Amino acid sequence: MNSAADATPTDPPEIKWAYIARELRARGFTQRKIDEIAEEEASRIIRTTPPNRSNGHAPEQPRADSSEHQADIKELFHFEPNGGGDNTSEKGDFNAQRSKSHRDGAIHQRPDGTTGEEPEKGGADPKCVVFKLVSFDDLTAPSTDEYNIKGLFPRRGLVLVWGPPKCGKSFWVFDVVMHVAIDRKYRGRKVKQGEVVYLVLEGQAGFPKRRDAFRKTFLEPDQKVPLFKLCGATLDLVKDHGKLIADIKEQSAKPVVVVIDTLNRSLVGSESSDEDMAAYLKAANAIEEAFACLVVVIHHCGVNESRPRGHTSMTGAADVQIKVTKDDDGVITANLELAKDLEEGATFLSRLKVVHLGDDPDGDRITSCVIEPIDGDAAPTTNEKRKKLSPAAVTALRAIKQATDEVGAVPPESNHIPGKVRCVTKEQWRDYANRMGICTESGKEAGTEEEAAKLLKEAQRKAFGRAADSLIAAGQVSAWGDFYWSIKG
Repeated sequence: MNSAADATPTDPPEIKWAYIARELRARGFTQRKIDEIAEEEASRIIRTTPPNRSNGHAPEQPRADSSEHQADIKELFHFEPNGGGDNTSEKGDFNAQRSKSHRDGAIHQRPDGTTGEEPEKGGADPKCVVFKLVSFDDLTAPSTDEYNIKGLFPRRGLVLVWGPPKCGKSFWVFDVVMHVAIDRKYRGRKVKQGEVVYLVLEGQAGFPKRRDAFRKTFLEPDQKVPLFKLCGATLDLVKDHGKLIADIKEQSAKPVVVVIDTLNRSLVGSESSDEDMAAYLKAANAIEEAFACLVVVIHHCGVNESRPRGHTSMTGAADVQIKVTKDDDGVITANLELAKDLEEGATFLSRLKVVHLGDDPDGDRITSCVIEPIDGDAAPTTNEKRKKLSPAAVTALRAIKQATDEVGAVPPESNHIPGKVRCVTKEQWRDYANRMGICTESGKEAGTEEEAAKLLKEAQRKAFGRAADSLIAAGQVSAWGDFYWSIKG
């Protein structure tokens, strides 16, 4: 009898389970999993065992000593006996069958570390090597060819990118993984191209504009990026990771990087709970194992901004931890502060560059941002930036600062505007710039006062537009939608 199909209806449950256990082992089930199945089935059998009719006599009542029956089932799957119970001949036959089944069908780990059926050795159960020892001289190092971005993103594992709100960490991560998707060196570091799955769980509505800004700035007009895939569905990673893995596989995606943006939006529970975070890390690890990929989690900082928010197990589990900050000059610093197998301390300086994508039906600018690298170890100082400004841009800079002081207000909360920063609208800024004389053309050459006023208004509009664009490009002013604010410095 080689499988569960060979069992007959009159066989005791113990014998049936002997066949089933053999099949499970042959299919690669671990002993722990078989034990869990046995535990469930033992409870079920105790509740549902029918009266014994095998002797041809009147039906007997179910055995009262259910604990002995349960012990028999547990013994089959190598549980410690619960004690009690006589050793009947039927039980003796069962034990012999169990021993034979264990010899003939079990999967063992051989001394060389491989697995397979162990040949019979004189009728005795062979030793099953579970914890294989490897000598010092036989240790093998992982290939140095295994990376996504050399010295920054390993081939697989967990990367934690953290920082305060509105520091540009999502923009930075998007820029990094796009280099993987389009096979482009990242700031001189070698890249291995592969598919990226980006789970954007907050700010989904603005992502198409972020895509358009990246395309306009860094890609050829007709260049396609088939290896970048976006998912904007809500996600409870602990509960949904199995379905997420299945859906990614169903859509023929084979990601080398999976980005979760952010931890808070993908966790139903407490970031400070050891139990909740253990379950979260287990789910993230399941994604890594399913695709042999790198999982990048974007996370916020704690109240004092000295470490990632919540339980310290996240830092302990991360293979790489990167801190992202943004200073008053708008310089974004990404620092590789912790790494298990990489050199720590690498720093990447960037700034958000506003990209004009067009105008809406009201004539207002449609914009988004891209990450712009800053060469060298330090960002340009404010004085260095001011040297490059035109007279009109200097006037516009004074205008936005005065307008902010007098009429500025904190806009509604947004992922793209720093918290508690006072902003002005484009109309307010332009009004102050015009009053400060941003345009020197008078329009006197016009035939009538009405024509002169019209010409002056058009000249002011153009002068302000050029000045605003140059200030944004120089990192003096930032914008999002119709909100503009001066970057201190």
